[in-house]
Amino acid sequence: MEIGARFGSTLDRLTVRPPTRRGGLARALSSLLILLGILLLLAAAAYAAYSGLNTWLMGQDRYLRGDDLAALSLPAMTWTPSPSPTPSPRPTTTGTPTPIPSPTPTPTPKPASPPVRIRIPALGVNRSIIPLPRVRDRRTGAWTWNTNRLFRSGRSDLVGHWSGSASPGESGNMVLVGHNYGYGYNGVFVRLGSLRKGQKIYVVNRAGQTFAYRVTKVKQLRWRLENFGELTQHLYYLSPGGGEHLTLVSCAGANIEPFPKRVYVVAEPVP
Repeated sequence: MEIGARFGSTLDRLTVRPPTRRGGLARALSSLLILLGILLLLAAAAYAAYSGLNTWLMGQDRYLRGDDLAALSLPAMTWTPSPSPTPSPRPTTTGTPTPIPSPTPTPTPKPASPPVRIRIPALGVNRSIIPLPRVRDRRTGAWTWNTNRLFRSGRSDLVGHWSGSASPGESGNMVLVGHNYGYGYNGVFVRLGSLRKGQKIYVVNRAGQTFAYRVTKVKQLRWRLENFGELTQHLYYLSPGGGEHLTLVSCAGANIEPFPKRVYVVAEPVP
């Protein structure tokens, strides 16, 4: 009897009891939390990889960032003066001197006031304009415009006025550039290509005057091969000459850099 009782007691201790419902729920909840933690870690790693890739690609763009405009920059132009012809000596004559009237001084025209703000009602754009000074590209030696100032940490990006292009009300081409995408946000000109003919653009100069322009052309050009043939097409829209008109420029053709196209919006002054 004593041996049987001990054997029975040992069997009771070795018997596996089914888990309680509370224990099963706890283990399920613990597994779910672990799975969520893994998913969050994977999402964080993916975002960090995307951010790093986007930052690297921003440095590879060849147009609207610091060392990008070299590919599209106007070549440095030099002017060689023509030799002045040597005048033939005139025979000396003695005559009655004629009094020469004093010339009336010509007033020096005041320089046109530069643009400081742009409004595009169709796109909901109302943004400040800053001047973009010209700098020489270290890699190619070509002159380019410094667009680093368009990005502001923690704030909306700006629109840039190419130094050397016309101002509002002045004869010539006024070139304004803006980004389509920034570091994790949409740039001021992200929807530039959606403008249509007839829509209006307003530019305010430093004197407080508002100039209205009407869109006459929206054109996207490829900038994939980056060769001379493509460059000549772009220079048609970037030429500083001609009558008074406005040209807006941004990148296009992709949602991530490098962007294979450029979009140009040409607008004429409203009479």
